[in-house]
Amino acid sequence: MAADAGADVFYAPKGHPAFGETTGDVVGTANKSEFEMTDEPKTECRTPAKGRDGVTNIATWKYDAVRVAILSILKSAGAEGAKFAELPEAVKNRLSADHLDKMGSVAWHTTSVKLNMEVEGEIKRLTGVAPQRLVMA
Repeated sequence: MAADAGADVFYAPKGHPAFGETTGDVVGTANKSEFEMTDEPKTECRTPAKGRDGVTNIATWKYDAVRVAILSILKSAGAEGAKFAELPEAVKNRLSADHLDKMGSVAWHTTSVKLNMEVEGEIKRLTGVAPQRLVMA
């Protein structure tokens, strides 16, 4: 598949169902105006893990929606906290249908936002407790 000048090329492993094509490595091209690439504001997310200095950029509206849901969940959980393993489903239950349609992976966004909230000192992990539980900082 030849790409037009100014188009972005998207690759996936052979057999990957991305964009409905399964016959080769190049799975599609799109001009930015044709594909949902926007100049919407992004929020930088970091991780509290030592040695991991990378930044993940998430659309600010997604970050804000997930953050508000996490805060609501943890405030309701109180001192015993909320299990991290149950957090994505709880976040999903607090998002609007419109947000869910546009969000992508709720679990991925929940994890990314949760890690950044730890870095920012908004939430913390309970120490000495397994599985991981989160509380308001």
